[in-house]
Amino acid sequence: MNYLIRILRSLCLPLLLWGQNPIYVVLRIDDIQSRNTTYLPKNLSAFEHAAESRGAKVTYVTIPHRLLESGVNNGSLTVELKNSLLHGHEIAQHGYNHICTRCGSTGHEMYCDTQKSAVARGVQDSLIKNGMKVLKDSLGIVPALFVSPGHHEDSTTYQLLAEQRFKNISTTKSLRGEVTPGLFNIPSTKEYTWTMTASNYHSQLSAGLIDVRTIGQESGCFVFLFHDPFTRQGYLNGIVISWMGEMLDSLKAEYGDRIKFVTLSEAAEHFKNPTTVRSNITAVPADMSLEQNYPNPFNPSTTIEYNIAPQILPGSANGVVQLRVYDVLGNVVSTVVNESQKPGKYSVQFNASSLASGMYFYRLQSGTNVAVRKMVMMK
Repeated sequence: MNYLIRILRSLCLPLLLWGQNPIYVVLRIDDIQSRNTTYLPKNLSAFEHAAESRGAKVTYVTIPHRLLESGVNNGSLTVELKNSLLHGHEIAQHGYNHICTRCGSTGHEMYCDTQKSAVARGVQDSLIKNGMKVLKDSLGIVPALFVSPGHHEDSTTYQLLAEQRFKNISTTKSLRGEVTPGLFNIPSTKEYTWTMTASNYHSQLSAGLIDVRTIGQESGCFVFLFHDPFTRQGYLNGIVISWMGEMLDSLKAEYGDRIKFVTLSEAAEHFKNPTTVRSNITAVPADMSLEQNYPNPFNPSTTIEYNIAPQILPGSANGVVQLRVYDVLGNVVSTVVNESQKPGKYSVQFNASSLASGMYFYRLQSGTNVAVRKMVMMK
């Protein structure tokens, strides 16, 4: 049994879980294909096969112009991507060539970091259309998902994408929803494997799993971000591929059928229908709310506010409300509230002077209703 599965069975994890709603898990790989040829072979198959063996799908965020560059793609990448489409994976458009038309930087395209402003509407329009043409000519697809190079875009970008009938965009902004009429944002969540080494392998596994328990369960979706070329077998003997496999195995062991492996576009479709999805993914029930503590980070005291509505109490165990604080291993470090309470708004102080600096979780429960948030103690 792998490292995280052994840990999971030894921790008090049920204390941190709430609800039985699905968690949609996405594997997103950016910069397909990078000009970085240090890590060989350049192919995508090892990562893809490892994902497929666990029932997962991959969204390949592809730089269109790379498909035309003989020094990067000798034709094999095009064949691989076509086969990936046949296996149910997804191709997203990543700008056109990932090069700024103003300053020549390879880090952005729709927005110039050097001049701190978006490029002109006409230039953005040409970049989007040129990229679409390459993907159509090379792979035979009309992309429905767009990811901006350098993770920069503006309202003009959104409008142009909607005009070209893109359905979805994936940004680093936390908002999930329409950014302009007809264009839905399904954001990335976190990246753990950028230049991963053996020294941070297990700590990043633990961090990823903790984030799924909190961010993933709260939002109903978790998008793991990766970058080519680190997903290649040639990078440290496939360490990122191993990490991804172990993470997915651990999630399946902990959540079972609640984990739903999808592409980014499939995830977006799930969350576009508010009656069938959004009403089911709220981590905090409508009749109970748990606010973010303040200040955060804090030292040594912080305020936690929550609300208990009248309708929650009849189904609760005599109206008993519990507010507890946990460390990252799932151990209870403090019971702040454990008593019967009437409906209303409450504000309590939590003093962490006896605790070490680090991340903690605070969990509110009344009956079967549970909510969890993160906070940071920083001495």
